[in-house]
Amino acid sequence: MLEINAGILVAQIITFLLAVGILWKISWKPICALLAQRKETIRKDLELIEETKQAVKKQEAEYSRKLVGIQQQADEVLAGAKLEAGKLRDEILRKAHEEADQIRQKAHNAVQEDNNRLLLEAYNEISEISLELAQRLVSQSITSEVKERLFQETLKELQKVT
Repeated sequence: MLEINAGILVAQIITFLLAVGILWKISWKPICALLAQRKETIRKDLELIEETKQAVKKQEAEYSRKLVGIQQQADEVLAGAKLEAGKLRDEILRKAHEEADQIRQKAHNAVQEDNNRLLLEAYNEISEISLELAQRLVSQSITSEVKERLFQETLKELQKVT
């Protein structure tokens, strides 16, 4: 079975402890220093990450605040533009109504002038016919039959004019 040699075992333990002692003396301090340096670097990196997180949060808050301000300005500009557009629309409508009223008034005046001109022409025509009738009546020997015939002719001519 398994045999344990005490001399070899003691020699191995002494060799192991001697190797550990030498490694301790030579390597332990640099390894500990390296680990401490690594620990410090990690701590600083974590602090930097935390500071960066805080800075990002502040920037987000600032950007959100600015975004709200920009949105308010945009709303104000939009409201101003709507108000201005409404005023412009009202002004255009007012001018259009004024122009329509002027056109209506001009058309009414033109119709009125045409009516007046036609009435004047009709009066002039009636006057000429009346004068002609009077001349015919005076120039012919007037009998009641002739008078009646001339009156009927004049009446027909007047009806044609009107």
